[in-house]
Amino acid sequence: MKPQKIFIAGVLTAAIVLCAVTACLHPTGGRGGRDRRTVAVADLNTYAALARARYVRYLTCADRASSENDKLASGLFRALAQSARIHETSCTQALRLFGEQPTATVPKRVDVAATCVNLRKCIADERRCLDTVRGAAVTRSIASGNNYAARIFIWVDGCNRRHVELLERCLYDEGNDSLCRCGREYSVCPTCGNVYESDNRDVYCPFCRTHHTQFMRFGTLQLD
Repeated sequence: MKPQKIFIAGVLTAAIVLCAVTACLHPTGGRGGRDRRTVAVADLNTYAALARARYVRYLTCADRASSENDKLASGLFRALAQSARIHETSCTQALRLFGEQPTATVPKRVDVAATCVNLRKCIADERRCLDTVRGAAVTRSIASGNNYAARIFIWVDGCNRRHVELLERCLYDEGNDSLCRCGREYSVCPTCGNVYESDNRDVYCPFCRTHHTQFMRFGTLQLD
């Protein structure tokens, strides 16, 4: 192939890639004539606010668990707080890519009780949110053709389901005084916020393919 034809082919390929990226990040139009970006921006602001509230709540609960010398619950609450912070960051970064400023929100004051009570409240709150949302933001994003926003919502919804499982496991283990004193180690994926008990983590995060060597670690894992 002549150099001129190679150059033209390269320019066309670059143009196609640029159009694809632009369509993903700044799409307009869509099913029913709705603006894709408007749909995504509203949901991203909602998810960011929810993540911010979770972050504050989990940190407050972690401090209470630490004051009770409950390393098991403290480690989990701090891991979940980090997960929520990652979710908030993902949403706000996406908003800025759309040329929008995140809506400023101030989380409500968190009232904490004994750690067992806090665990039950957090489980109820997470379940209530999941029952209300049920992938609605994912569905709206996919329907409007905004796969970039849909990916973030899939991460958040999937991670929040994992939060419920870990909180329920922690509540069940609260009766083990030795485990509460020693704690358990948790790993958090820095890309999508996925949370593991460290001894049960995957080699690669199934949500975003981040290698486990990059995971952040919280709590203490006691090995036999």
